[in-house]
Amino acid sequence: AAPAGAMATTPSVSSTTPCVVRASALIATVCQVTHNLFKSLGPPNHHKRKTFALDLCALLDFSNQTTPHDVACLRPAVMIDYAPGMTSGGACLILNHLSGVLCEPDWFGLNHLEVFEVHGVVLVANVFRLCEVLSSFHFNEDDEKARAPRFIDVLPNSVTPLSEEKVSHAMAHLSREIKAGLNHVNEITKSRDYGKCPRAPFDLVAALGVGAEFVPPPTLVGVCLGYPRVYAWFHVDDAIGEAQRALSTTDLELFEVYATCDATADANATSNTDNQSAKQVATKHRVCGFTTPRRSEFGELSKTQTDESLTRPGDIQTWFHAMQKNAVRWGQVWRDLTLVATRRDAGPVAL
Repeated sequence: AAPAGAMATTPSVSSTTPCVVRASALIATVCQVTHNLFKSLGPPNHHKRKTFALDLCALLDFSNQTTPHDVACLRPAVMIDYAPGMTSGGACLILNHLSGVLCEPDWFGLNHLEVFEVHGVVLVANVFRLCEVLSSFHFNEDDEKARAPRFIDVLPNSVTPLSEEKVSHAMAHLSREIKAGLNHVNEITKSRDYGKCPRAPFDLVAALGVGAEFVPPPTLVGVCLGYPRVYAWFHVDDAIGEAQRALSTTDLELFEVYATCDATADANATSNTDNQSAKQVATKHRVCGFTTPRRSEFGELSKTQTDESLTRPGDIQTWFHAMQKNAVRWGQVWRDLTLVATRRDAGPVAL
């Protein structure tokens, strides 16, 4: 059954397609490999291994029917916050290893994954999809395909107000810096030699340049993760503490996306061929989640912000529908997508 509070779902269509087979191979490899590189994810079959594998599945297009510039993955990036021992360098080594093990043509999509860092926070991203999200700030707001997220000014009463225009320009600049820094991004091929051209962490804060002076790290991370609502404020010393205190005094709406990944059941069956009872039914996986204030309780609204801009469900539904379309386009590796909205009473907030 769908989680309580479900707002919208996609039809249930379960089948073992070639895409599901490819995803199963990736999940099985991550969950079972004994290489020391994976120690930050725990021993084989540890729950962190499965979470990491599913995160990678959300970044890949297993259909092989799209070009790198038309990627149908669920998310542009994921944050590896559930494995404190994993560094950005360690994440690069893991991806290099997987690219070497899963090297058939069907796996060229792994070459699109790169590792990024924001003050020690590790992100793994589909570089083409990430650049598309960051470049969306170039486009008109009415362009549904490239619609930029809306910023929520958490500190509208600060002496120096948030400049959405500056933040938007910084995001567009960051997209150009990523393309320039990863100079192979437009020429990635199936034959990339990770011995000669290994991945290296990409520092997003450094790439922002002067933009880092007014783009808070949580804003940068939220944009990269592809959320339709992103907390923002003018970036000054201790502002993050003020932002946390402000958000802690208001009720929040938590939006979460859940989906079924049949590849998890197939991967488990593959690893337990001698034990039929060990085969499991695919279960719902939390794909992502973000919060937004239910109303403007934390202070006077900024000039560019309205009550409607905080909670308007139309944009969130548009974001969710785009995710649904991508799930269908790339072979139904993910199905039964469900958007769940839950009210959270005022309380401590971590940014």
